[in-house]
Amino acid sequence: MLWVPPEIEKLLNTYEDTLLEIGTQSGLYETIKDRPTENFGEVVDLMYRRFAELAGISRWAGQDVDPNLKAKRMMEILRSQLGTDSYHLMRANTVRLALRDLEEIETQDQA
Repeated sequence: MLWVPPEIEKLLNTYEDTLLEIGTQSGLYETIKDRPTENFGEVVDLMYRRFAELAGISRWAGQDVDPNLKAKRMMEILRSQLGTDSYHLMRANTVRLALRDLEEIETQDQA
């Protein structure tokens, strides 16, 4: 079982809910597309609005959308919350220093 902080769980649940809502609206659209009902436009609008949120489109139908659901933004928040950015920096520095040490050893061996 993966342990994640409550903030991450809430964020992931919101993202999942948005994907499920897109799927639900898409299924509803497929059901009613040949015989549009009164709320047909609302179904289509909601489906595309949710997609716009995930795709990072800042406005849909003249209204701002939630920028925190953008996949790129979600990854930034996850990396920040989980602290993986600092691990990445430590790894990069460790590799850089190890390569430098190897070059020095090779230079000494050739001399």
